[in-house]
Amino acid sequence: MTLYFPVGLSEFFIPPAAQDDPEVARKFRLVVSFGLLGTVFGALYASFYLAIGHRFGALVIIVCSVGFFLVPWILRQSREIAPAAHFLCGVMIAGFTALCAIEGGLHGHAIAWLVSIPLCALLLAGERAAQIWCLLCVLAAGIFIGLDVSGYHVPTLYPAKWESTVTGAGYLGLILFMYLLGLIFEGGRERANRAMREALGKLATANQHLHELNREKSEFLGMAAHDLKNPLSVVAGYAELIRGRMVDTPEDLADCSDHILRATQQMIELITNLLDVNAIEEGKLRLDIQRCDLAEITHQVVETYHLSAEKKSLTLAWERPRTPFLVRADPRATLQILDNLISNAVKYSFIGGAPISIELIEEATYWRVEVRDRGPGLGAEDQTHLFEKYGRLTARPTGGESSTGLGLSIVRRMAKEMGGEVACRSTLGEGSTFIVFLPKWVE
Repeated sequence: MTLYFPVGLSEFFIPPAAQDDPEVARKFRLVVSFGLLGTVFGALYASFYLAIGHRFGALVIIVCSVGFFLVPWILRQSREIAPAAHFLCGVMIAGFTALCAIEGGLHGHAIAWLVSIPLCALLLAGERAAQIWCLLCVLAAGIFIGLDVSGYHVPTLYPAKWESTVTGAGYLGLILFMYLLGLIFEGGRERANRAMREALGKLATANQHLHELNREKSEFLGMAAHDLKNPLSVVAGYAELIRGRMVDTPEDLADCSDHILRATQQMIELITNLLDVNAIEEGKLRLDIQRCDLAEITHQVVETYHLSAEKKSLTLAWERPRTPFLVRADPRATLQILDNLISNAVKYSFIGGAPISIELIEEATYWRVEVRDRGPGLGAEDQTHLFEKYGRLTARPTGGESSTGLGLSIVRRMAKEMGGEVACRSTLGEGSTFIVFLPKWVE
């Protein structure tokens, strides 16, 4: 069992800077809790003393209770533990010494309460402070011991009939106070340990994340080096031919230019995808969600890839709808999604193969675009890793085109950011159908 005062009450007195360090925050909470505990005990004892007619004792305890109540406020103003801790110990030693002076000195219960002061100082202010307060408590107790040894009997300023009751209540209260003191300390220690365990857990998670990032960095460097090497070699090779005047005719020069252009486009695609992945993972992807015509965007992408499809003797089967298909999306991101899916369909379709179909279909709250090819299709293992970053699939482009392994992961993240989704149906050897769902625009 541990004792906690209301968290909001304790946190009110703790400066924000102290809350960042679990150990410092624990000591701040201890000071606040000790002050509040002293206030509660003081209120109970003051009421008891007033009930039995012990007015001087009640006055001493009321003054001490006010001091205990001020401890958290001193802590809040000073923002340091030491002033509040020393003030608390000072109130305790002054109050218990005063009670000893009016409750029989060595024969009263108040002298036993001096035992708690060095412990409080040790828990709150440290070993050096505890030594000082221990010496002061010894001196205070020594005074009453000396008086008793010399034969002077310290007076008892309350009715004699209550002597046993007051003494018994004092010792029982001391037992309870020390127990609650231990609970408060243990509660603070447990809370600090829990915070430390949580911090260590977060550190382990962050460390694992760093390992993962380092692994991905290594994969990225290897992939970038591999994927950039080929197009750069192509550019360098044809540039050498042109510089060495080994290209004689305009037709040959145009052919060299085409090869250089394709290689450059491969590099641009790779770099664009890497930048998109970086923006998404750093939370820097900014989408402009608005009303846009899905049919118009799809038509733009289809027109872009007609020439690529013709070079592989493929047909893009697409009929533009007569009416707009309004969706709630970012036009640029939507175009990028469809560009990726249709370009993949062209890349992975066999030369001279069946037409690639692009179709828009209405659902209750979504429009969906289906892009279907008759390429090699995907096996179960490939479909498991289909939308993963840097995923490399078994199927390869059929015309020597490049593939970064980033496009589909970007497609899914962008679709989800717009409230949509991307899915795939595929059978090995029969082709694949990629489906994009985007929410309808509602006025």
